[in-house]
Amino acid sequence: MFVKNTGQKCIGLGDVTILPDETKELPDGYGAKHPTVKFYLAKGWLVQAEAPAAAASKKSALTDEEKAAVEASKQAAKKEAELKKILKDVAKMNLDQLRAKAGELGIEIADSDAETALVEKITAKLSAG
Repeated sequence: MFVKNTGQKCIGLGDVTILPDETKELPDGYGAKHPTVKFYLAKGWLVQAEAPAAAASKKSALTDEEKAAVEASKQAAKKEAELKKILKDVAKMNLDQLRAKAGELGIEIADSDAETALVEKITAKLSAG
């Protein structure tokens, strides 16, 4: 039996904890006739619910445009996370590593460029795309 916690507090039944506004299956031995479940149902803190997969299948499917937008959003978030990781790695590099990275990216560097200047140039190049 699946139930939804409509209350404001967590509900624990056996080894299952149901957070507010969460739907979960009751553990074995906890059916609608169990005294605790009966009490929570009577108070309105729990309500019988469909299995989450069944409820999800009843929702309207996304249009192709919506699917494309979701996929584009995921790709953008992934690209942003990768960029943040690279920039974090760049910030940890020493001068020789920074010069090598700048060379890989085709950034012109001067012998007088300090670590901070190289980090700024590399960061600007990577952020620009």
